Amino acid sequence: MQALRGLVLDAERLLQKRKVKAENAVIVGLSVGTYPATYLANRIGARLCSVASADRADVAIWESPATRIVKHRALKKGFRLAHYSELLQGSHPAQNLSGIAPNSVFVVGQRDPYIPPDCNKGLLQAIAKHVRGAQVVKLDAGHFKTLTASGRYQRAMLGIEAMRRKIWRMPSWPFRGGESTASP
Repeated sequence: MQALRGLVLDAERLLQKRKVKAENAVIVGLSVGTYPATYLANRIGARLCSVASADRADVAIWESPATRIVKHRALKKGFRLAHYSELLQGSHPAQNLSGIAPNSVFVVGQRDPYIPPDCNKGLLQAIAKHVRGAQVVKLDAGHFKTLTASGRYQRAMLGIEAMRRKIWRMPSWPFRGGESTASP
């Protein structure tokens, strides 16, 4: 919790130093980064783009296959879920939604193996209860595809048009079995 608060205070100082007003800020949180991002956005009243988040940090850490090693090490040291729950009380995304700007965006992967289903459901319920006018984007995707696809929603929040991609094509030789016309 101390690290989370330190990170958030650093971000607040940076926003103040750069003279970025809360109503002009877009705070982006990806995966585990949604915890400090949500905490910060709630604290200053900024817009939030939360991608691949869960409602509670403790349960997500304890139940996600991505954090299996964290749980294993904690158990070896005698820690249990109750320890995480007590320590992280007040920092959970579901507890930090009431102060974020109403036009925030939440991007959720419906097949995300790293977000426990109950944590996903709890987050959606908390958003419906606490965030006016939030846009919830549900993608038929897993964790990494959700993170990648979120870029377009982040750009939209900033008012940036999607950049056109220039496609570079490699010559067919020698990659596709064609012959080279270049001389040695």
